[in-house]
Amino acid sequence: MIKNIDIIKNEIQLAVNAYKVGDLPNAELMTNKLIQKQPKFPFLHNLLGLITLSLGRFDESVASY
Repeated sequence: MIKNIDIIKNEIQLAVNAYKVGDLPNAELMTNKLIQKQPKFPFLHNLLGLITLSLGRFDESVASY
């Protein structure tokens, strides 16, 4: 299980890094895939909200939070 947690942590970091450098489409894609794996992890929904807000998709952003 710990190995799986490390993999997910690395995937989250990649999504966050994509968001930080402005690669919003890739950040959104990675975040959505992570949400499919970990649907109850609030941080991922928050990240998706930030991404969709940055893309100007306000209704989707609010729904993510």
